[in-house]
Amino acid sequence: MDSNAGQWTVETAEEFLLRDPEGRKVVLPTWKTEALFVMLARAGTSGMAKDDLVERLWPSQASEQASANLRQTVKRLRTAIGDDNLISEWQRLRLAPAVQVRFDESCRLEALEIEPKRSPVKALLQMIDWALDFSPERAIDLLRDNHDIALELTPREAEALASRLSAAIKPESACYGWVVYFRGNAIFQSADYVEVARTFARAAEIAHANGDTQLQHLSEVFLIAIALTHGRTDMARRLTAKRRVTAKDHRFGSAQAIIHAQEGNCAVALDLLQEAVDQASGNPYDLAHAQSVLAIFLATIGHLDKANDLLESLESDPTLSGLPRLRTQLQIARQMLWLRSDQFDALSQISGEMKRNVTLHGGSHTELQVREVSAVGAWRSGDSAAAREEWQRVVALRRALGSRPTAWDRVRLESLPLASKMLNAP
Repeated sequence: MDSNAGQWTVETAEEFLLRDPEGRKVVLPTWKTEALFVMLARAGTSGMAKDDLVERLWPSQASEQASANLRQTVKRLRTAIGDDNLISEWQRLRLAPAVQVRFDESCRLEALEIEPKRSPVKALLQMIDWALDFSPERAIDLLRDNHDIALELTPREAEALASRLSAAIKPESACYGWVVYFRGNAIFQSADYVEVARTFARAAEIAHANGDTQLQHLSEVFLIAIALTHGRTDMARRLTAKRRVTAKDHRFGSAQAIIHAQEGNCAVALDLLQEAVDQASGNPYDLAHAQSVLAIFLATIGHLDKANDLLESLESDPTLSGLPRLRTQLQIARQMLWLRSDQFDALSQISGEMKRNVTLHGGSHTELQVREVSAVGAWRSGDSAAAREEWQRVVALRRALGSRPTAWDRVRLESLPLASKMLNAP
């Protein structure tokens, strides 16, 4: 007698495939439906708490929206496997005892384990590994749905992911624009201005051709941000005027704030950054990033108490601890706060930690920002030799990245005694 008779079977050799006890193929309409079935099957008769499912499948969404997504996914799963085969008990879900599931030897079981919310970046990478085993397009859907977390990958993690996507998805695919976009994010920190700008411009053009307004908006906003980052304010203004997608979000608001700051309109910039915080309020990770940019600006213009209060709130939030790029943003804000308040020992300590992190995770542009402020701190504390050494590294990094000193650099640094000499030093 066949020992597998009466069992549901999951196979993943080429794509996700579920068969019922009679051997018939059961179509689960979305990869989240597949993930829900797998997690419930592996949980056994005890099932899983609905709150845990929400955290694992929609870690970056607000609780109300995530709960609504779970209800919709449960409805789809019921339709696919039969209403009697899925049991909902108050705050838990489980498969009926009659639903015995066997995972074919082709399954990579470690890829079917999804980490909880405490490590959203790790969870995302694991889910992408899983999705790539089934269908590269599903991996893109996953990245699109969790775009905020995808931007938290370290430069080296992002480069590895971009390489995998490029190998799996062909240029003629409808989702190839997202491959190009994530490639741009991967090289944002390390490549020169021209290469990064061309990459995002290509993503924007592919998105426009395919009618993908979300991707087009993100690509255009990153083009503006890159121009600002590398000292091309006039280009940023032209790109703003030429935008094809006029949607506003916290990223676009922050970019516009920096343009105004570079023009000396700090009051307008502050209003725009506070508006960006409001725009990001529906997503905890977007909100934290918008607040971190505001904290950097507050510290820069000398609102030290407000900057410190905001930073302490963000630094004490345990749900943000697993986000490496956000941590870097907070450290940049703290670095500026220590500089503006003449706390040079604390500045030296955090600058050293940030430089070690750059060495570990990559990120030449972050290193440039860190060393600029570190150089000014060393100069102001009287250590001119250390300041010159740091500034020589700044100049070398600028040349490698094709980056210029920006007007915002002058807002940040030239107002500090002696910094203007360093800005123009050879």
